[in-house]
Order: sequence, then C-alpha cells, then structure tokens
Amino acid sequence: MSTLVIGTNVLEDCTHAFSIAKVPLFAVYTRQGAPIVTFELRSPPASVEIRVQENRVVSGGVSVVSERPAAVAIRLNESTLLRVAVQGPEEVRVELDLRPVGLNVYTKEDALRIGGATLSGNMIRRCDVAFALD
Repeated sequence: MSTLVIGTNVLEDCTHAFSIAKVPLFAVYTRQGAPIVTFELRSPPASVEIRVQENRVVSGGVSVVSERPAAVAIRLNESTLLRVAVQGPEEVRVELDLRPVGLNVYTKEDALRIGGATLSGNMIRRCDVAFALD
C-alpha cells in the first residue's frame, strides 16, 4: 500500500509504519479492494504475543473481523487493536489501540499518541520504518 493515514498523519511509500522491539507491527495490502493484514506483536514488550498472517490468526487470543468489504479489524476480547479501511486505490486508513496489551500507543481524535507524545498532521515519505519503538 503506498499511502497509510494514521490519525491525520500521512505515510507515503514507507516499508513499515511501525516496528516494536525491531519487529514490524503490521503490513497491509489489498486484494480485490479488501485489506489483507499481517500483524505481529511479541511478548515482551506486549503482555501477549499475537501473530496474524494475511487475515488468519496464527497465535494469540485475537479474532480477525471483516467489518465491511473494505475494512478489517483485529480484536482482542472486546477491544479493537487494529482497524484498517481502504479509502481509495492507493490509500488505507489505520486506527490502532495497543493499550489492552500494555503498550501506550493508540489513535484518538485524529492524532496518533505514543506514550506522552501526540502526533498530528505529519507527512512522512519514503522510509523504511516511520515509527520505531525500541
């Protein structure tokens, strides 16, 4: 996917949006207009280990839910950890909330919040990893 929108932050042509402890958090591509998500979170630093490969749960107590033809969410119990929605042929909107697994990373009110930082209105282009949390 060439453009990811996280809050009001736009990532263009980045290989990965996030890495946590040097592991890419997620990757997204589309197939017939539907998002296909790979997600990996290790423990530690998270409280649980989760692996989803192309919308299929490999490990962790999560479910992958198709919310409509162009959106998919990864849920842990009643919490949505990641939601991706196709906005156009080259654009995907991402919402995430990793607080249920012990990481203070989430989107809220059109901003990305990481720890005490609020990121909003940023444009990041052509990078390997936009946000590296080590």
